[in-house]
Amino acid sequence: MDDLQGATAATYPSTTAGALTVGALLAGSDGASYQLTHVVTFATPSGAHTGYRWLRDGVPMCAHDHLALPIPGEVFRNGLPAGGQATRITWSCSEYRVDGTKDTAQLDRNGTAAKAITWGFAPYGSFTSLGGLAVTGRELHTVATRVGRADYCHAGVAHTIDGTAVALKDLVLGNAVPEATGPVETSPADVATPVDPTGLYLEAVWPRPSPTLGELDAARPLCLSKLRWSTLPPGHRCGGTLLDPRLAGPAGTARYCEDLATSAGGAYEDLAALGAVVVNASRWNDLGLRIWKAGGDHYTTTRGNHNGAAGADVQPAAMYTYQQFLGTIVTSTGRDTWVAAYGAAAGTFVALHSYRKLSGANQGERLTTTGNPPAGYGDKVLEGYLWSTPPSQLILDDLGVEVAPLYRHQRALPFDFKTTTDAIVTGYPNRVTLGYLLTPRTW
Repeated sequence: MDDLQGATAATYPSTTAGALTVGALLAGSDGASYQLTHVVTFATPSGAHTGYRWLRDGVPMCAHDHLALPIPGEVFRNGLPAGGQATRITWSCSEYRVDGTKDTAQLDRNGTAAKAITWGFAPYGSFTSLGGLAVTGRELHTVATRVGRADYCHAGVAHTIDGTAVALKDLVLGNAVPEATGPVETSPADVATPVDPTGLYLEAVWPRPSPTLGELDAARPLCLSKLRWSTLPPGHRCGGTLLDPRLAGPAGTARYCEDLATSAGGAYEDLAALGAVVVNASRWNDLGLRIWKAGGDHYTTTRGNHNGAAGADVQPAAMYTYQQFLGTIVTSTGRDTWVAAYGAAAGTFVALHSYRKLSGANQGERLTTTGNPPAGYGDKVLEGYLWSTPPSQLILDDLGVEVAPLYRHQRALPFDFKTTTDAIVTGYPNRVTLGYLLTPRTW
């Protein structure tokens, strides 16, 4: 599983790793003994970094012969430094091997703190944001570790899985990371077409972290994108500090990231003026599955978007109105990410498609199902993937998620198919179990 450190902090009478040489012995804060066997400088897109191979009580600290990167001091799981630990160094296992190459096959036991450094967020130096805010490299590194784990609530709890493709830019002058400038991209949730899972889409915008632990207002993202909110049931998050734009409230209290860019052209500089320092995009692993209705016809789909108080809904098709959020299913990218991260324990998958009755009786009727549709249905659209066999309970518990069956119900008069998580639907006597989806998340 992904871990913030992928390692442990070790004591040494210096706050820098530069003085360390092969053969050095350190006492770990976990009581173990650490011996340095290799010091390797390797190249990354953000520049050169020096990694270290350690033996912990004679056994490699990092899996798969990976190198560890140093972070001055000791780091809590929420990404903030522990106070009073100036003589310690936190070692985080990277994706880079002792030969200096990046390991793209072995994803487990790589620390997000090390990834943040190789992304270009080293915990050193001082900078100024595009909004004129002073920010340190340590603060940017703290933000990047939270971004890498989708730790929206600053609680040390990840909302992502190993191998999820993310792209980070900053709103800071002089750092190694490219700056996010120009117009904020239009969200795919603004149009009623399937999301391309191979594309990178805006997910969240992050402010400089609070220097005070537990100060949640300053720890949460500045905002989530419309696409990220679309994968969540309506409701505020993070103990009510991350407000859902779809819920009614005082004017201006909650907005999508896209809607915070208010200048002509909607630029990222508008977000920097509000205190943002990091912007992240990601490939989309999951999509929200919702029920819509037109007359007596139910349409279960990932297309369209329910905006609630934030504005008019994006209908999946003309005349359909929002009814219910069911949970999330995975995209092809999400399916592949689950399999790469967890192997056989990820479960097995089955494609979920939606169709439309093309002619004759019940023309226009929508159907969402696995397998082949009845005769007369066409306009096939891939909605995503269900689990035909769920992931192991150990993985579900670790990720803090649950699964529920998805059923297809059928009614003869008036004719209708309804795909839902409800086990019983009055008036629909015929039921087929299609697979499993992730139930609505309420963190």
